[in-house]
Amino acid sequence: MNSTVIENRLRQYEQLGIHRTGLPGDDATTEWLASELSNLGVEPIVQSYTFPRFEYKTAKLRADDIHVTGIPMFDGGVTGPTGVEGELADDSEEDLFGKIVIANSAIRKDMRWMDPHAKGHYESIAQRGAVGVIVPTGDPEGEIVLRNAESIRDPFQLPILQVEPSHVKRLRSQLIIGGSAILTIDGHRLSSTATNVLANLKSADNGDRPGIGVMTPKSGWFTCAAERGGGLAAWLAIAEAMNEWSERPSSFHFTATGGHELGHQGLIHHLKTSKSDENGMSHPAHTWLHLGASIGAKHVDAMRGPNVIEGKKRGARLSASSQSLMTLAESAMNEAAINPFEYFPEPVGTQVGGEARDIASRGGKFISFRGGHHYFHSPQDTVDIAVDAEKISRWAIAAIKVASRLAEQMKN
Repeated sequence: MNSTVIENRLRQYEQLGIHRTGLPGDDATTEWLASELSNLGVEPIVQSYTFPRFEYKTAKLRADDIHVTGIPMFDGGVTGPTGVEGELADDSEEDLFGKIVIANSAIRKDMRWMDPHAKGHYESIAQRGAVGVIVPTGDPEGEIVLRNAESIRDPFQLPILQVEPSHVKRLRSQLIIGGSAILTIDGHRLSSTATNVLANLKSADNGDRPGIGVMTPKSGWFTCAAERGGGLAAWLAIAEAMNEWSERPSSFHFTATGGHELGHQGLIHHLKTSKSDENGMSHPAHTWLHLGASIGAKHVDAMRGPNVIEGKKRGARLSASSQSLMTLAESAMNEAAINPFEYFPEPVGTQVGGEARDIASRGGKFISFRGGHHYFHSPQDTVDIAVDAEKISRWAIAAIKVASRLAEQMKN
């Protein structure tokens, strides 16, 4: 796979703007992907779905003459235009009643505050009487990093403001003296519409049995060039390769879904509206290849637990629903010259992340590529800062090998 072609595509994707679900950049991405598929000779399908949209006018904290702006958690609470007042408190304090909590432990990498499934944590803070939370979170240069809104359809009531870590330093004097502040998150919720991009390639025998699914998200908080770019590049590369394979033994179903940062709304809609198989399960594919976050990213975030083995850092995670699929994937990655220390094969049966979890929860078969990097969910996730086109090209080659071998297995 040509790295120049990959970089050009990723720059086009980045230039479309902010890729948050329902924004103009997300709509433009649908048009761009449909155009790319058409140029490859693959007929695109645009599928609409509804999602819970959160919009806000104001997201700020005021403490005397200190004004801090940020971005609210989209599945958190609102205050109305007048805000809520409370004494500032560190998250280590026992008594949080009537207070606005500053989650200083988030700066020390306490992941409870930014976990996608943090609803229970915030509800426990609310039960202790807190009226709001300030979460400092940033990339290596201190730019804001956002949490995915997994509870967007069932939001928690506590208002949460995400801010750059430098802003919290300005509040330390107020925190020491127990000064009060006003937190304002003036927002509302409504129903809106967004789109997925789909495509189907029939098998050589034109059979209608489920084939191979190739899935990747297309939306995210900012430009997300590395977070989403590697998966989109590989997705298009597979579509091109499989379309040119005239004797393909399996059909292929391609999905580029929206709503990723909002609890995978696009994929969930697609699975719910797909035809059920003989077991009553909604699966438009027999086996899925999930092209998840940050495939081939330049700056790999490999600082957590099992990603560090024998003193060497590992990058992306490889998951599969069975050992045979794991073996198939590892073989393809080795042949694509992906160094074994560039990825970590998760034990079969481990809870899987990203959109692959929605396949796993429905009992589906899958292989999943997912990674991370230092500018994940940051406005600095750009081509120049976080993308390694040559690395992505090797992952795209591996993905094509996986897709073709899964198709070959359908002969049996």
